[in-house]
Amino acid sequence: MNWKKWVRAVPALGMLGLAACGSAAAETAELASAPAPLLDCEQPLPEVLESTPGAEGPRAQLAVTSVVTPILLVPQGSSVTPQQVTTLTQALGNVRRWYQRELPNKNVRWEPLVTMAGDKTAAYYLTNNNVWAEIPGEIQAKLGWNPWTYTGTSHHIALVIGRDLLGWAGGNGYNDGRGLAILGLESLVEQSKCAGEWWCTQEFWHGTVAHELGHGFTLPHDADPASIMNFHGDYTNKHFTGTAPATVEASPATQAKQENWSFCGIDYQCATKRCGGNWSGNRLWCLPTAQYPKEAAAIPAGFTCRTASQCATGYCQPNANGDKVCTTGPQPWYVTPFFPDVP
Repeated sequence: MNWKKWVRAVPALGMLGLAACGSAAAETAELASAPAPLLDCEQPLPEVLESTPGAEGPRAQLAVTSVVTPILLVPQGSSVTPQQVTTLTQALGNVRRWYQRELPNKNVRWEPLVTMAGDKTAAYYLTNNNVWAEIPGEIQAKLGWNPWTYTGTSHHIALVIGRDLLGWAGGNGYNDGRGLAILGLESLVEQSKCAGEWWCTQEFWHGTVAHELGHGFTLPHDADPASIMNFHGDYTNKHFTGTAPATVEASPATQAKQENWSFCGIDYQCATKRCGGNWSGNRLWCLPTAQYPKEAAAIPAGFTCRTASQCATGYCQPNANGDKVCTTGPQPWYVTPFFPDVP
């Protein structure tokens, strides 16, 4: 497996040094010829799991399910505010919609965000790859499952967003729905902690989540400039390219897109890629064909909408999850929601 890692000096925590994922000489040469990047590491999979008997035999016969579980990691000595949790929840909604756009036939299964107190400080996690070594065991102890453990039929891809982990980012996974992706929170909710870093923007944070979660779905880096697996920036205009969509859709952490007349919020949730109101409904539905109009009227507060004109209240805005709903008045949301262009 080809994988590499870069490390930024973190002034608030002192010089952490180069944490070697591969050849130190090779990394030093790369760093000398390129701007200091966001730390990005496609981590090697645990060797103990590589040698588990029956990996290509009986496992293939089991009806395995999986789910992406977002975890807000709060290390010892760190803290988060309710507003920051709201911002994170809404931003994860943006990533969820990005994946809905990029997968032609499937949607990713997501669990709600959970918060987990860390056993160590952020400085400890950031030293010598401890973030990678410690987190699986802490998830096991506190949530009752391990992203690396083969359990037979129920797996998780853990998406860990760590307070004060700054520019740390890495991920990897198995095709049976086990995986782990980890990144810092600061570029989303407190940019003063990473001011001056070129990756320290909310847009780049979203792209990093999509990229590292892609590693959790087993995707490697690639050379296509249009691919999110090439570079994290400008995520709304980056895509899964080549065989990447098929690889992600093969994961048991995905399921078929919603069928006709299921409730929906955007076109890409639906198998027909057509979500609308059929003029008379008070919700948006997956529509069977283009013969059904996509507009709706007099949608009550709390239900999905596209534009303010569809709502009885006259307000159509993103909620805390980033989904557009009819509201009773202006709402103080914090992250601009991402709604893919409709077909």
